[in-house]
Amino acid sequence: MTRRAKQIRILILLMVGYTGYYLCRSSLSVAAPLIQADLAAGHGGGAAAMDWAKQQIGWIASLGTLVYAIGKLFSGALADLFGGRRVYLTSMAGAVVFTFAFALGGPVMFLASVWMANQLLQSGGWPSIIKISSGWFSQSRFASAVAILSLSWLAGDALVRWLLGLYIAAASPTWQSVFVLAAAGLGLIFLMSLWLVRDAPRDEEDHELGSHDHKQQIKGVAKGLLKNPVFWMVCGLAFVFTMGREALLTWTPLMLVERHGLADGKAGQFSALFPLAGAVAVLALGFTAVRIGRTGRAAVMTIGLAASGALFFVLARPTVTADTALLLIPLIGAVLIGPFSYLTGVAAQDFGGKSGGATAAGLLEGIGYFGGVAAGQGMAVLSVRFGWSTAFQVVGVAAFAAAAMGAAYWGVEFRAKQADSKVP
Repeated sequence: MTRRAKQIRILILLMVGYTGYYLCRSSLSVAAPLIQADLAAGHGGGAAAMDWAKQQIGWIASLGTLVYAIGKLFSGALADLFGGRRVYLTSMAGAVVFTFAFALGGPVMFLASVWMANQLLQSGGWPSIIKISSGWFSQSRFASAVAILSLSWLAGDALVRWLLGLYIAAASPTWQSVFVLAAAGLGLIFLMSLWLVRDAPRDEEDHELGSHDHKQQIKGVAKGLLKNPVFWMVCGLAFVFTMGREALLTWTPLMLVERHGLADGKAGQFSALFPLAGAVAVLALGFTAVRIGRTGRAAVMTIGLAASGALFFVLARPTVTADTALLLIPLIGAVLIGPFSYLTGVAAQDFGGKSGGATAAGLLEGIGYFGGVAAGQGMAVLSVRFGWSTAFQVVGVAAFAAAAMGAAYWGVEFRAKQADSKVP
């Protein structure tokens, strides 16, 4: 098999693998209406019980995202130290085990604890893919490879949502069976990955992983990033990008049910429009990432944040119909997720280089996912107390504030480019 054929094979394997991760992640969002009804029934039923149940789901989502964010801070460094394959497979196996455990049901505290364990293990997924990819692709081809791989958490997420929504619509199942199906699917993918996924071509594997010098190198990369004010500025952008993304990824199905009267299964299927549109944008932007440079990428992120803020305010209007909402959701996906992909791919390599790219990706994602924590319980509380309109307005305000920060980052990169051009 030629090197090119091997590269194509590893891309397909990683795309299938990370799509499988979303079986055990998006299942909470898709099954949220079923979980809400079940929790409310056990709490006496009625409107008050439904509001209570929604906030419990919000707590489960937020706590899961919190530990996911914390895990990201360390999982990238672990992938750089010990190899992407080890972290990738460990994360996948853990997701299978704890998704099966979630399907057992039980008190909210048990569900939250199991979901937190699931998300903590899953936090190693994307940084380990960045590490594996760096072993298979040169720097010149890395951005394009990551753009293709990003389809796994976008088109793959959309596919998972559509399939699980189709299952709910066709079978009217219990929510527990949704999680059993998800865990079984990822379990099969784990067996395939265990057999076929490697860190690099056999003749190029890094035998220095885990050595003392390598550990010191990764520590140096992490310390340098945390002392870099521009890196923290980019982390701020990641925070708001993730807040907006998680606000819709988590709550679109339940919002469509409550606000627009869609059936549970249909709402789950239509929620796939958001990551699907994001996938198209990521693919288009990914192939231009290297060509437009850091200044161009800063500009795209700034424009995307501003556009998403405007669209969130339109979505917040009380008069928005279901058809209009289903048009706005993918538009937000395109302008929000497309630019966001720069942060966890090529930007991570800009800051961390080949040896510390996974560390940089983990830190960026980890800090960014604290925005996802805010979107989990925050959207639940705002929608219960003030309605969905206010909840989306708050996200819109955050996007506009981040756009202003993005403009400052754009200026920093532009001045750096001008200074470099003057060096003889």
